[in-house]
Amino acid sequence: MISLPIQLMLIEDDGVHLLVEAKAGRRKVRLIVDTGASRTVFDKTRMEELFPNQEIQQSNALTTGLGTNSFPGATAKLSSLRLGDLKINNLPVLVLDLSHVNASYVALGFEPFDGVLGSDLMLEYNALIDFQASMLHFNIEES
Repeated sequence: MISLPIQLMLIEDDGVHLLVEAKAGRRKVRLIVDTGASRTVFDKTRMEELFPNQEIQQSNALTTGLGTNSFPGATAKLSSLRLGDLKINNLPVLVLDLSHVNASYVALGFEPFDGVLGSDLMLEYNALIDFQASMLHFNIEES
């Protein structure tokens, strides 16, 4: 089993969001854990700042969710994403404008985040969220 700590972020009086720190390539990134997100997503602005040479492919497919109507998305392939001791190479991710969500986080006093860890990876790596221990577990053998 591979585990990494999750930060419980208290949102106003009655909400909680989960955040993990990871490494994309050699850069530290902050990812919101979202079981309702079908795919792992990186914010377009943050992606361009962190990885200025990253190739981003525009997509004709429309993406929905994240509190907005349908909007055009893009994709990129991360050379690697490390979640604790779990290393995923050549990971395709969606790239979307999450500035409206980041603006809300900043207004609540939180640091901006870089992306969203979606259910695609949580399902593939058999993730388990342990709220009591504030840990995210991946039920696979360590590599």
